Amino acid sequence: FQDPSASLDPVMTIGKQIAEVARTHLGLTWSQSYTKAKSLLERVRLPDPDSALRAFPHQLSGGQKQRVAIAAAIAAGP
Repeated sequence: FQDPSASLDPVMTIGKQIAEVARTHLGLTWSQSYTKAKSLLERVRLPDPDSALRAFPHQLSGGQKQRVAIAAAIAAGP
């Protein structure tokens, strides 16, 4: 995670990116995936996870992007 910007899609919201990982790897519905995404953002202690779900990568700081990348990585499960 040296450059978290490189791992994030610039035209997709943070919520959709994390939810897509959870949906693909865990077989969840979109609704369940978004709930999981919010939970993961809370788990990595991202401030205001509700806003972050609707944000695009360019709207976040470098540290926030790093937390998002970590959340996306753990969304896939062990």
